[in-house]
Amino acid sequence: MHFLKEILKEKCVNEEEQREISKNISTVIKAIVQNCKKKNIKASVVLGGSAAKGTFIKGDFDVDIFVRFDQKYKNKNLSDILEDIIKPFKPTKIHGSRDYFQFTAHNISYEIIPVLYVEKPEEAQNVTDMSPLHVLWVQKHLTEQLKEEIILAKLFCKAQKVYGAESHIKGFSGHVLDILVVYYGSFLNLLEAAKDWKFHEFIDIEDYKTELNKDKISPLIVIDPVQPERNACAALSEEKFLQFKKASEEFLKSPSKKFFIKKSLNIDNVKKQYPNDNIVLLIIIPLKGKEDITGSKIIKVLAYISRNLTSSDFIVLDDNWEFEKDKTIAYIVVEKEELSEKKEHMGPPLERKKDCKMFREKHKETIIKDNRLYALIKRDYRRIEDAVKKLLKDEYVKERVKEIKWVKK
Repeated sequence: MHFLKEILKEKCVNEEEQREISKNISTVIKAIVQNCKKKNIKASVVLGGSAAKGTFIKGDFDVDIFVRFDQKYKNKNLSDILEDIIKPFKPTKIHGSRDYFQFTAHNISYEIIPVLYVEKPEEAQNVTDMSPLHVLWVQKHLTEQLKEEIILAKLFCKAQKVYGAESHIKGFSGHVLDILVVYYGSFLNLLEAAKDWKFHEFIDIEDYKTELNKDKISPLIVIDPVQPERNACAALSEEKFLQFKKASEEFLKSPSKKFFIKKSLNIDNVKKQYPNDNIVLLIIIPLKGKEDITGSKIIKVLAYISRNLTSSDFIVLDDNWEFEKDKTIAYIVVEKEELSEKKEHMGPPLERKKDCKMFREKHKETIIKDNRLYALIKRDYRRIEDAVKKLLKDEYVKERVKEIKWVKK
């Protein structure tokens, strides 16, 4: 499969680019170290994520830096201490289980994460405290060949839209892919295994023989090599599990570069599929904040709109969305039919005379059908346009997104 080498050549940074990136990262780390010393803060500053492992993708990476605070700060607010340390970078605070920070320097996006210095799981106060140990575990197993295999796995999963453990994606995290590639030895070996995975496939790379609680069971179970009580793959949904299995099988049957190219949501194809129906195309700008949280809010908004259209008797045929960094494109397909002016609301059967009397008193207009009373109630909406316009102005929607527009094409 010579095209895999071509993909790596396209997506891996060359030596000159690597030197420039490393130089810029070192400048940022040195500045944070100096600020810690100035403020007499006992902490070490270490590189994390794909930058530390040498597995980042050209033009598609953030740099994670962990500020590991000494155990004497375990009862302090680490986020507040870190915010003061990195103030010169004018960071944006991102709320999470422990707040962290983002900023851009030298055209590189950074995430600065406060963690407590720990050497074993029981010392951790927050799940992020273990992250530097995850990096160390991967580095211990990495070879230059395995770095390339991990990059291929990440590119494949990104293109197949199964990458990311965030709650609005529920796919494979970078950490899980690291473990899987190390476990199977290569990207192709991973796909060979994945096509035959059964539900609740169990992978325990360090042979801890862990028995997990039921609430930690997922379609694929991957025992964390540095936290044996943790299923590193707990966020994986059944949908993404099956999607990855299917993509693995299809690639192995007919290997092609196309499996590494992300397919954009194509509205023209949707129009061809539903030529006689209404297509509601939405452009959504998320609120500022952690992508996991803002993405989940967008999913809730789309579900809310679909649910309300259905309850208003519109027939929703299809919906889909595509998350991008600064916006989400979504569509909802609704059967093209103007609804009747009034809808029937089922009442009691005729033999229940007392109930029928009360029903007639409550509703001005009733009809009899199949030995049962029905009330005729005026609809709130007859046209999809009116329903969508009203829903986009709903407080439930407005408080969960920065902006939402219906693009009529």
